[in-house]
Amino acid sequence: MGTAKCEYCGESFKKRRKAAQFCSRSCKSKNQNENRGYASREKMCPVCGKHFHANNANSIRCSRECYSKTRRRAAPKPAPSLPRVKACRVCGAAFVAKGPAKFCQSCRDHVRLQRATEYRKTRAYKEAHRRAALRWQRSNPQKAKAQSLAKSHPGRLNVLYECPCASDTKHYHHPDYTKPFDVLKLCYKCHAEEHGRSGSQALTAAI
Repeated sequence: MGTAKCEYCGESFKKRRKAAQFCSRSCKSKNQNENRGYASREKMCPVCGKHFHANNANSIRCSRECYSKTRRRAAPKPAPSLPRVKACRVCGAAFVAKGPAKFCQSCRDHVRLQRATEYRKTRAYKEAHRRAALRWQRSNPQKAKAQSLAKSHPGRLNVLYECPCASDTKHYHHPDYTKPFDVLKLCYKCHAEEHGRSGSQALTAAI
């Protein structure tokens, strides 16, 4: 099509149509506005501060981006929802409800504990516990053998250390499973702490 000179800004441009007179839609729009007597619509955008030519007398912002920014700013923030306070259907105590909750935390914990206690008495729990114990024995044959020997021969046990805690029941802990009769006599809390300490040491050694 060749090149031509824009009738508004005077810059040369490549013509895509034979009748093309302007290099862009902006120049064409500005030329039309000047011919219609709208040349005085030069405004400054209150958002970005850029001077622009308003195609409409009601135009305030220079672009859709600036318009969307002012809309987001002006949008009212939703009021914070107040916590829903309900009365527990079991004990009647007031509690903050999350969702369709009907019971307070204390009553929910009591119900869970009661259900867990009842489940432990069922045959399904006993079968599940037996299967889990068999899986553990297959995965840890050395530990299972040491525990079996210590349980079968209590008179041969060599107690290396006994925790001073006042507890009716104490467990036997093997610091070395290759020596099944060398044990530590620990309460439940000390036994758990010893397993946590030995586990962290094994992890550190592996790293």
